[in-house]
Amino acid sequence: MDTTFTLSTVGGIIAALLLFIILKRVVGLFIRLMLAGVLILAVVAGAWWWSSSKSDTSTDNNNSRPGRTQRAP
Repeated sequence: MDTTFTLSTVGGIIAALLLFIILKRVVGLFIRLMLAGVLILAVVAGAWWWSSSKSDTSTDNNNSRPGRTQRAP
């Protein structure tokens, strides 16, 4: 598994737990669960998109600078 994806997913889960704890006295349980779930889904989707787009661009960089060609005498 990609390290960026793993770290982003773990960070999203930690952020969702912190949000769940912070909003404990402000809003109800259903709203907290919904916000935490949306945050986790957004972070996982963003990490997946970032890791997939990063791997796509690395293979397309083969024509950045052409090599020297030898001329026939």
